[in-house]
Amino acid sequence: DAPDFNRAFEGKEGWLFIGNSEERATDKLTGLMKPRRVNRRIEQIREGLARYESTPRFFFLGPAKSSVYGEHLPDFVRPAPVRYSESLLETLRQGGLAVYDPTAALLKAKARGLLYYKTDTHWNALGASVAVEGFIDYYNRQAPPEKQLRLPPYALVPGPPFKGNLIGFGNFIYLKPEAGDNFKVIWLQPVSKLKRIDENGERLAAPEEMTTMPFSNHPFTIINPNAASDLRVWLFRDSFSSAMAPFLHSVFAETRHIFKHDLFTGMKGTDSSVPLPDLIIYEIVELDL
Repeated sequence: DAPDFNRAFEGKEGWLFIGNSEERATDKLTGLMKPRRVNRRIEQIREGLARYESTPRFFFLGPAKSSVYGEHLPDFVRPAPVRYSESLLETLRQGGLAVYDPTAALLKAKARGLLYYKTDTHWNALGASVAVEGFIDYYNRQAPPEKQLRLPPYALVPGPPFKGNLIGFGNFIYLKPEAGDNFKVIWLQPVSKLKRIDENGERLAAPEEMTTMPFSNHPFTIINPNAASDLRVWLFRDSFSSAMAPFLHSVFAETRHIFKHDLFTGMKGTDSSVPLPDLIIYEIVELDL
């Protein structure tokens, strides 16, 4: 029953962090793993997105929890002075790709409440909302007036204690989830039913239903007839997009969810029979770089 520190480790005040067995996360954090100028993953992303040169493309980083809450790391884990991802993001920028890194916005927003789950690898609804708000501002600074985005009014209310994935992953059976790091989205104007289209056909879906999305079901499309814009987006994504999904669905009339690695492993769901969208977002968690 001893915790597996290679899989996850406990920091200060009950915070859990992913261990080295996942993408060498600890080595990246501490600088023991040195990034190459252009690694294979970055090159794959660049080549994959280059196929859609005529469509505005955005790289959206999902920062690791340790990049935002480094003060809760244990004393024996010492982060490198420069994040592992910095040189990789710069490589993408130099390649002409619009790169959005919400880390600075998240650090600034910490006074608003906990942005990540204490016992999970992911950000919560509050953290996701900060990231989406920042992305909309970043996008609008580059978009023409007729394609400006806006997020409908919403509020966040406390949710029940959340048992994060790191409790089981690291075998921290003695830790009990605490309240304070889980939030629920409340829309402040009427919200219509969404339409989900996948390999099984069409069905209606409640806005709050689309928070956990198994990648085995990808690709699928969410249509919101009362979205804040008439724009269509392709979202190449991983699990960090789950908390962002309600906000994105409220903004875009059509959101096509595609697993991130399908961009360069067969292009599942992105064949020529599907019309190109108004913009493409490639979201990936920092530790997967």
